[in-house]
Amino acid sequence: VHGDTLLRRDTPEFACSSPLLSAVESAPAGAMDFEPIGPLGEGTYGVVTKCRHRTGGQFVAIKKFKDSDSDPQVRKVAFREVQLLKRLRHENIVNLLEVFRKKGKLYLVFEYCERTLLQELEANPHGLPEPDVQRYS
Repeated sequence: VHGDTLLRRDTPEFACSSPLLSAVESAPAGAMDFEPIGPLGEGTYGVVTKCRHRTGGQFVAIKKFKDSDSDPQVRKVAFREVQLLKRLRHENIVNLLEVFRKKGKLYLVFEYCERTLLQELEANPHGLPEPDVQRYS
């Protein structure tokens, strides 16, 4: 995936505190180049793929919005998601690193997390240990 950058987290108003992705963040606009590794999930509005930055080697999760070029409802949802994620700053919320378009499709680049809260809950059907609950809240 490669495209024209619309928004980058390394601008002052959109700073990213993730040290793991310094190579991704320091790459010049338009030079982002990712190698798809495999699918992570699919939802109503998009598909998420695990990718590796070709230069830095860091893993990211890239969400490709379905029909973002032709469906006004999808464009509206995507815009809301981007605006919300730009403002959120919390250690337990995955960071949005970059937003770009390629061939009319909208892509959101997120830091990659090995496990989700849902996976943790599914792995612990009787509840999470108290220290984990405190860590996630």
